[in-house]
Amino acid sequence: MAITIVQKGRRKKLILWVGFVIVLIALASIFYFVFLGAKPPVSEKPQEAVPVVSEELKKLDIKWEILKDERFQALESFPDISSLTVEESGRENPFVPY
Repeated sequence: MAITIVQKGRRKKLILWVGFVIVLIALASIFYFVFLGAKPPVSEKPQEAVPVVSEELKKLDIKWEILKDERFQALESFPDISSLTVEESGRENPFVPY
């Protein structure tokens, strides 16, 4: 019985020391990166921004003849949503029993 108490005490001390070392490493790295001005490692080649107008868009050729096609002219637009009537459904209070 006495042996298990000593082992539990050793385990707690070990956990405390490991936690202390982790906290110490974290504080040292924060001090190094923040106060000494060292920058964390990044990739060597910086990422390039996406160009606003790419070369492919500059070469884009729009064929306006499609608008004169009779199949395109035969298309109909959707009806206005405001012309639809909305009916009330359900009960005023759905939690009241029938």
